[in-house]
Amino acid sequence: MGNVTPGNVSFIRVAIEPLLSPAVYQQVVDALEIQARQIREDRVTLKFQPRQVEYEYETGHVFVTGYSLVSGPSGDEQRQTRTYEFDIDIEQYRPKLSWMDTYEGQARTKRVREKLTQEQNRRVNDANQN
Repeated sequence: MGNVTPGNVSFIRVAIEPLLSPAVYQQVVDALEIQARQIREDRVTLKFQPRQVEYEYETGHVFVTGYSLVSGPSGDEQRQTRTYEFDIDIEQYRPKLSWMDTYEGQARTKRVREKLTQEQNRRVNDANQN
């Protein structure tokens, strides 16, 4: 979630629910409820500033990478790079979010995952040779 305050967290949930496919509905709503409770209790504000959007044709994933900003009542702001990864399907002419993941750091595209796997395999091979 991004751009959320204690005052608009319920509105965000109502606005996003129609975009969720049945496959992810409960998981996303549960996560929203947990975050909403934390936002209200901690009196924090969450913001997301997208910096890059990438569509990966091979997997159909959409990656949105940017800055996640969290500020508390004291005004202190923490910033980290965060990526939202989505699959979006069209059902009856409407977009539906069918899969979602979010994590710290840059987008984990297929190419990035393959490169990481190659590096891990190389390290294992090097360790086995020693």
